[in-house]
Amino acid sequence: MLTLFPPKYKTIDELSKIQTEELIWTVKHIYINSPFYREKMDKAGMIPSDIKSFDDITKLPFIDAEDLREGYPFALRSVDFKDILKIF
Repeated sequence: MLTLFPPKYKTIDELSKIQTEELIWTVKHIYINSPFYREKMDKAGMIPSDIKSFDDITKLPFIDAEDLREGYPFALRSVDFKDILKIF
C-alpha cells in the first residue's frame, strides 16, 4: 500500500480509519515477509487477522534492544535486498 505522507484527511475519524488500514497492512506485510517478525508474532500467539482496530497495536510484540543487537539490520528486514535503498 503506497499512500501519501502525511495522509490527506478531513476529520479525525477519517484519520483513524487511515491509521487502522495502514497498521493492518503493515502487520500483514511483516508477517508474510519477515521471518523475524513472524516468529515474534507466532511466539505471542498472534496472527495478522487479530489486528482489527488501531487499539490492537497494544497486542503486538515489540522488539527490544536485545533483538536489535542480535539481528540488526538484516534480520529485521521485510523486503528483498534489491529493494533496500538505505539502512539507518
